[in-house]
Amino acid sequence: MAVNRVTPKCPLYFKRFYVYFEELKRGWKEGCRPILGLDDYFLKG
Repeated sequence: MAVNRVTPKCPLYFKRFYVYFEELKRGWKEGCRPILGLDDYFLKG
């Protein structure tokens, strides 16, 4: 993450923000997906 200031007294603002989407997908598959699978079971009922 990069932050810039125009002058020392100005508030901070973001210049860049980086998110690694592959890690988010892996976390979703390993963490949240099994919970939704249980919900799906009850919906098929």
